[in-house]
Amino acid sequence: MIFGERRRNWMLVAQQQNGKRISLGERWEKAELENRRNSEVFFCPECGGKMLMKLGTKRVRHFAHQRGEGCPAEWENETDYHLNGKLKLYQWLIQSGLDAELEKYDPSSGQRADILIDWKGKKWALEFQCSPVSEELFKKRTDGYVESGITPIWIPGGKSLKRTSAKTVSLNSFEALFLRRNRMGWYIPSYCPEADVFILLTGILPVSERRMIAGFSAVPPNSMDPSYLIDPKPFHICSIFEWNREVHRFKRSLTAYNNRGKLSKFLNELYINRLNLHLLPTEVGLPLQSSLYIETPPVIWQSYLYIDLMRIFYEKGRVSRSAIYSTFLLRIRKGEIAIRQLPLEKESHFRFAVDDYLELLVQTDSLLKCSSDFFQPADSLLEQTSPDWESSAKKFYALHGSTILKFLNSSHFVNETFKRSVK
Repeated sequence: MIFGERRRNWMLVAQQQNGKRISLGERWEKAELENRRNSEVFFCPECGGKMLMKLGTKRVRHFAHQRGEGCPAEWENETDYHLNGKLKLYQWLIQSGLDAELEKYDPSSGQRADILIDWKGKKWALEFQCSPVSEELFKKRTDGYVESGITPIWIPGGKSLKRTSAKTVSLNSFEALFLRRNRMGWYIPSYCPEADVFILLTGILPVSERRMIAGFSAVPPNSMDPSYLIDPKPFHICSIFEWNREVHRFKRSLTAYNNRGKLSKFLNELYINRLNLHLLPTEVGLPLQSSLYIETPPVIWQSYLYIDLMRIFYEKGRVSRSAIYSTFLLRIRKGEIAIRQLPLEKESHFRFAVDDYLELLVQTDSLLKCSSDFFQPADSLLEQTSPDWESSAKKFYALHGSTILKFLNSSHFVNETFKRSVK
């Protein structure tokens, strides 16, 4: 395997002298395994090195390479948490009636999946990932599966996810790699073998680079259908109150810690353009599912777009979609706006978020559409809000809240982008 970065010596599957596989994921009596250990020799299915069967009581039963023998195919450190989780996930899939194999090497992709599944006429590779790996490795393994006609299902260890409140979670750059979406929106299925429970994050919306609004569902395996891994239920729908509260919290945090690199540059640009972060129109900082295509917080990238939209309007009298694309791309190149890497997303582009934002501004009567590609700001967008910005936000959402929620759950992102990605 060419994807090696880290080493492991533990496995749940070995090869016997007759060439057949023996899996410790099956339900064995300890006496039978002890008899096999004393009478047979086991080998690594990939490197051919000799392996020892470990049947202790403190760790999950496993095979280990003999001391001094490393496996060149290894790429991740194994832990009890990972082994136990992989084993329980395999047993759950078997009990659910699926055709699954532990640590199955697939020659077409050149990779060994934690669990390879034949399901619904397709092949799936379930990867239970408990330790951080590089974005390059994550993407390389994902692409390797996809190019071989295998759909990867990446599941992080549940204990690594950091819940920050009843409705928010903090996702670092590695954890964000697990983001997937269905027709309802973004989600991450995770599993904790210690608690023996699936933790589903659904309806994920970004507030900052890490802080996300999300719904949490703890589902025991006996209530979890395997289809929930690719189409989870129930699904969290963000409320306007949740969003408005988190936006206000984020703005306060920006002004409290304004001495940090990019944030300082952003606040300075607001100052140069005679704008006050708290007096910006409420339309700057709207919830969009497609905001996850952009790593920069929605309040910041929408502020930059607002500044550029106003500048172009005052220069030319109207704003073209192509001009907005160009200014947005320029800010990306200057490092002012960052794109989020989503290896599990079939199609990703910053234009999805820009298009959604422009369309939502039109639907909330903040932007007038002169034609399919030309816009003109409405009077409400041309003026800063009143000093009582909290009241202004409440008034705006009272007037347009239902429109925003409807758009959030049936927008360009859900209808058009999803259609393109599943072709």
